[in-house]
Amino acid sequence: MRVFRVSSLLARYCLSVAVLLLMPLFVQAQTPAENKIYRVKVQLEAQPPTAGAAALIEHEEISTRNTMTAYAAAMRACENQRQQSQLGRNCEPVRVDGEAITTASDLRRRSVEEVGSPKLSLFHHLSAKGSVYIYGSVHLMKKNAYPLHPKITAAFSASDNLVLEVNIGAIPPDTLQREFRQRGIYTDGSTLSSILSVDTVAIARDVLGSRGLKLANYETLKPWLFEQTLINQEMLLYGFDPESGIDTYFDQRARAQGKSILQLETLDQQLSLLSGTPLPVQEASLRYTLDALQGRVVQQQLNDLVVDWMQGDVDEMYDYMMEPLEQYPELAPFMAALFDERNAAMSNKIAQWINEGGDYFVIVGAGHLGGPRGVINLLRAKGYTLEQIAR
Repeated sequence: MRVFRVSSLLARYCLSVAVLLLMPLFVQAQTPAENKIYRVKVQLEAQPPTAGAAALIEHEEISTRNTMTAYAAAMRACENQRQQSQLGRNCEPVRVDGEAITTASDLRRRSVEEVGSPKLSLFHHLSAKGSVYIYGSVHLMKKNAYPLHPKITAAFSASDNLVLEVNIGAIPPDTLQREFRQRGIYTDGSTLSSILSVDTVAIARDVLGSRGLKLANYETLKPWLFEQTLINQEMLLYGFDPESGIDTYFDQRARAQGKSILQLETLDQQLSLLSGTPLPVQEASLRYTLDALQGRVVQQQLNDLVVDWMQGDVDEMYDYMMEPLEQYPELAPFMAALFDERNAAMSNKIAQWINEGGDYFVIVGAGHLGGPRGVINLLRAKGYTLEQIAR
């Protein structure tokens, strides 16, 4: 049984890429933690070793500031060595603060060796009017998880239109910054310490302190944005890169190839959902995330999610996204808005494109595909045939 808190955590990083791009605006220079050393080891294995190049590059950074700066320094050093050795693979972390990190190769191996669905998180509707592929996304991904399965890239190549949840690339950076500042930062003198309960503040200080960070550097963030920032920082340490997410990967290729890029939602809709959540619910969600981080169980659950995604087990992903409701029924309205209402709107829009005709490659968060009220079953209920593509 998966830990419910992490499934709840993973359900809400739909804005991960945007938040990570903006993170430097929110987190100022960190105050060093006392009497602690933070170690991050990164490595790159050439597969197979190239002629005249080292088979293995390793770099370990020791920092007395915090884990994030140690990670950045180690990755830069490894990347410099990689370029000098002309290796095609990417550096990735293998140990952070004593915790072993699962590599992309290990995850791919697990997805093949473990008993699971022999399919992809890719569905296809074909009619006389055109072709619509629907692909489940993991919004942040390890760089070495690429290349994707050839059937996925072939589906993209055969489509004239790319559809994303939100077309972030079309939004000017200053607009993104303004929207996040207006909705995610206190400007009235309020702080996290004054808004949150004493217990939540204590756990937040402990979680941040374990990485050499200080709550004082996050005080102006509203709880929802603080939670998103914590999630993204932790995912980065485990090698999940904002520039390597499935959405970003295909967005870049669509722009290079001149494909039309459409969107299912708007930035305003997603930000309104997160920032408009009542404060008690924001704090409850934050507590789940803090508990998961404090228990150091996030990596295991991220790995399980990616393996399920590689195996095309979208119903399994949906099931554990819903686990928080068993113990925390007060989250029901928020989860309904996050999944059921958005799934209904997404399926209606996809149905509209199917009826209009054309070739589309639609990317939505993988957690939205499965379950009785997931996008796939909603479209099937409308009479559309959707085939899940086999690996």
